[in-house]
Amino acid sequence: AGIHELVVERHRVQRIVVENNGGANGLVDAAELSRLGVTSETLKARALRVAAPPAIRSWRRFIVVGMVVAVVLTAFGGGYFLVRRWAAGRSAAMPFAHLRIRQLTANGKVGNAAISPDGKLFAYTIDDLGQKSLWLGSVAGGTPRQLREPADATIRGLTFSPDSNELFFLLRDEKHPRTSLYQIPSAGGVETLAREGIGDFALSPDGQQIAFSRSDGATHQDSVVVASMYGGGETTVASFPADKSFDSDTLSWSPDGKRLALALSEEQYGNGNRLAVLEIATGRVEQIPPQRLLQITKTAWLKEGNGLVITGADIPATSSVTQYRLFRVAYPGGETNEITPDRSNYGASWHNDAGVSLSLSAASDLMLTVEHRQLSNIWVAPANDLAAAKQISFSSFGKYDGLWGLDWAPDSTLYYTTSDTESSFIANMNADGSGMRNLTPPGSIDSVLTVAADGRYVFFHSSRGGGFDIWRMDRDGTNLKQLTFGGHGYHAAPTPDGKWVYYKSNLPGSDALFRVPMDGGAPEQVTKNATWWPSFSPDGQYFAALYATDKNRLAIFSATTNELVKQFEMPRSGTLYMGSRWTPDSKAVTFRDKNYGYWVQ
Repeated sequence: AGIHELVVERHRVQRIVVENNGGANGLVDAAELSRLGVTSETLKARALRVAAPPAIRSWRRFIVVGMVVAVVLTAFGGGYFLVRRWAAGRSAAMPFAHLRIRQLTANGKVGNAAISPDGKLFAYTIDDLGQKSLWLGSVAGGTPRQLREPADATIRGLTFSPDSNELFFLLRDEKHPRTSLYQIPSAGGVETLAREGIGDFALSPDGQQIAFSRSDGATHQDSVVVASMYGGGETTVASFPADKSFDSDTLSWSPDGKRLALALSEEQYGNGNRLAVLEIATGRVEQIPPQRLLQITKTAWLKEGNGLVITGADIPATSSVTQYRLFRVAYPGGETNEITPDRSNYGASWHNDAGVSLSLSAASDLMLTVEHRQLSNIWVAPANDLAAAKQISFSSFGKYDGLWGLDWAPDSTLYYTTSDTESSFIANMNADGSGMRNLTPPGSIDSVLTVAADGRYVFFHSSRGGGFDIWRMDRDGTNLKQLTFGGHGYHAAPTPDGKWVYYKSNLPGSDALFRVPMDGGAPEQVTKNATWWPSFSPDGQYFAALYATDKNRLAIFSATTNELVKQFEMPRSGTLYMGSRWTPDSKAVTFRDKNYGYWVQ
């Protein structure tokens, strides 16, 4: 039935990997790390990890996590489910000592996913060029059944009812602009509205209640609300001030129905996440010591209530791609051990709106998640014949050539980002892929590069000073010079006349565009509203950027006055993420599509 199984027994290791070229969708870049709260202190420190007992450390070496990976043109994963079975009768200290791993899908397009409490069914979404469909499969194998036809919609939060007969999901589309909770029989049928205006939620063990978050704009507080599944009976269990927020997608209900797990994000923790447990009856918040992660994205309770499985990323996350892994956290002690120590992403999908996938069967003997594995390489093509593209870099998994920046020098030397397992740095090579050479040393994040119009300098943002700032270097990698200070500078864009470097500021309360003299000096604010990803026209008359007013638009500004000249509606799947490029005649702007290909405005 197309299901592959790999059994791992103690010292026997089997690894099956199929690798192809992947894309950059849905992953975290250097600027995103700052948005997630990585400070200069956390960038200078290694992750705080809890030491596993010797027994756990001994078996961890033998976990096999490299499996057959489904491929699409731009990404790995999203089509890969991991079902892990751990043997009954094992001690609590070794909850994952014996694993059976099964791949359930092979289409490379899976977004969100969940397993039924009885362990017999699994539901998942497929994203095909922005068209989302909902499917149901059998863990035992067979042909999957489509529950919802493809549509331009967001579908996430898949959750089965306790008896596995109903499937709940969150839906937003043109007809339903407010995200709402729907249900559909697992056997197929008509979907019905369960609750309107509900975002991320957790279903109680008896299926009668849901927990969700609610924001209050007046008090700037986020609250955890428990309510009857089908309306009424709402209770605010706890409220959190702005400096002590929580991620609503991390809510999960304990098996006894008395507690909710959630991930807190507090300034006192260096803006990392801290796992916490909320008592529903009293509203008391119990923080689980001592683990702390860059980001906890999902939680799921073990059936005994003595621990949780979580998805999360370590502090600091300094490689090109943040690795989200599975961890087991004991409750209430907090002892933490890593389940997936490889470089794949677990729970996350390359589809930006898919949400995080992690669910356990009611017996906790089956766990389901989505694996995302990504390779990035560089291709070149004639500008008038993209079909003639040719691959010029052939890096291995974990290198991510060009993922966070590419640019040509006037002599057709190509500058690009690459990485090792702990850092991102800048390299260059000839247009045919020959002469590869690293220009900046490893050990920090050097990212989002731009070559000056005259080819003299290369500009980029870097974490080497603590936080992120704009740096300049000669084209051969020498004479490094820091241009901005304070740890809030991103997306360097030099002006063609060689006078200024524009950049995005991430100062508290400001997402505006700033500029600094190319040789260093005092910064100046350029725009009032949030502005990202500037790029200058070759004639030096204009710059393009993503500009936020009532919505995000492609905006054209005068490079002389910095005044807004024109705004364009963005295609729904278009993005200025990682910047734009002007055509040589300065008459059009090109930018990426979120799925495949490019747009020209």
